[in-house]
Amino acid sequence: MESFPDEGKAKLAVMVAPKFDKAAITNLNIDQAINRWIVGFHAALYREYPVGFRGNIVSPFPRYDVIDGKYVLADYLLQTAAFVDAIKNYRARNNLDSIRANKGAMTYECIWDQSDNKKVWMCIFALDIYGWKDLGKTDLAPARGCSGFYTVTANTPPEFATKGIKYKIQIPNYDPLDAFSK
Repeated sequence: MESFPDEGKAKLAVMVAPKFDKAAITNLNIDQAINRWIVGFHAALYREYPVGFRGNIVSPFPRYDVIDGKYVLADYLLQTAAFVDAIKNYRARNNLDSIRANKGAMTYECIWDQSDNKKVWMCIFALDIYGWKDLGKTDLAPARGCSGFYTVTANTPPEFATKGIKYKIQIPNYDPLDAFSK
């Protein structure tokens, strides 16, 4: 038996923020779609389903919260910069798991590393699809790539996962918000 989403919930809504003279799409959960891709990438790379998948994604699209009737940019830039720095450093050492498709138009890269307190193993990742970072650039928000992290219930990297190396090298980082730029 097939099930379909409720028509009222399946429609995209467009709202206009008069103060900014900008339009926005609402009722679209881009993070949920990206999560499905990340689960698929995990399964493809490690030949297992990520049980207990939990994490956080910063997509290229800015988020605004309405607080007291005002639009407030949700700021994830420090987190994004930390993930981008990790991915770029591990790429410089050729120490990443990756999937590339469509002649490089879609790239997913990740590394398993421990949290600062050494209690949690997490997968730090970056995803680029056709250079989508510029789609979210606004007057109030800079362009940024898609990055994030996730954990699994086992709290250990998959058997075939690439693990982080505990030293850092200096690399040029001209765009601290996009793992796929120089």
